[in-house]
Parts: sequence; structure tokens; C-alpha cells
Amino acid sequence: MKIQTYQILIALMICVSFAGCKSKMNDIINPVTDNGSISAKVDGTAWSGAYCYGIAGGSAGKVMMVISGAVNEKTVAGEDKITITLDSFTGKGDYNITGKAFGAVNMIYKGSEYIYDFGNGTEPVIKITESTSPESILKPGKILGEFSGTLTNKKAGKSITVTSGKFTCIRSL
Repeated sequence: MKIQTYQILIALMICVSFAGCKSKMNDIINPVTDNGSISAKVDGTAWSGAYCYGIAGGSAGKVMMVISGAVNEKTVAGEDKITITLDSFTGKGDYNITGKAFGAVNMIYKGSEYIYDFGNGTEPVIKITESTSPESILKPGKILGEFSGTLTNKKAGKSITVTSGKFTCIRSL
């Protein structure tokens, strides 16, 4: 009888402890089901991707952040996607892509590749509004932000203007 009472008491304590964690569990990112999101207006037309991730790496003095968003998580040649690279990443704040040493923005849009052509068009601005580091592979961090700028396809001699860009993504490193 004593053993059964202890088992019931332990089961009750476990239930109570899980009940207290409910609000915290809503804040945890699930790397299996949360694919992130990315959206923007390209020449005034809505564009969105259903998959977005961020990876940071480097040394203590220089960290690079790569944010990549695509229509879906499988890489398909010629499919729409965007990649934002930030050199000297320090967390929240504004990042102006003013030179090759500070980063890059590349986009494949309707089968053509566009990049920021330094000195031509509106330079891309990336604003990181939230950045948390991952705790483990099962508890990744996240990165949220906004972006805009003019990108060019030199071969075709065409430019696109990207405005109202927003992303929410899992940060794995």
C-alpha cells in the first residue's frame, strides 16, 4: 500500500510540474515543425518563402551570419530564394551593405539571379530586430528582421526593388 501511495504521489507531482510549464512551452521553437518564414515585395508584387534559417559562425572578433529563405526547404535549381550574408554580425541592429567586406544580398527571382551591385541602386539595409543564440540542437535560437534594397542582374541588365522584407527563422549556430 505504501508503494502505491508513493507512485500516485510521484505521478501527481509530475502532472503538476508539466502544468506549470505550459506557457513556457509555447515560447520554445520546435526545429522539426517550425520552418520559419520570409516575405517581401519585389517591384511591388508580394513574394514569400515557407522556409527560412540562420547560421552564425566565426571567431570572437568576427562573426558572420547567413540568413537563407526559400519557397520550400528542398533546394531546386532556379527556384526563388534569397540569401543575406552579414559580416561582423553583433546581434540586434541595422546593417548597411555598403561594401563587399560588410556582406551581400543575393536573390533568385523568377529564374534569374540578382545581387546588390555596389554603388548602383539603393543599398540593401538589413535590420535585425531579435536574435537569440541556440542552447542546443533541440533548442535552437531565432532571428527576426527586416530587409530592403535594389538588386541587379548584370547579364540581363535588369534591376528589382525589394521592399517590406521580413523574416523569422531558426538560428542553428
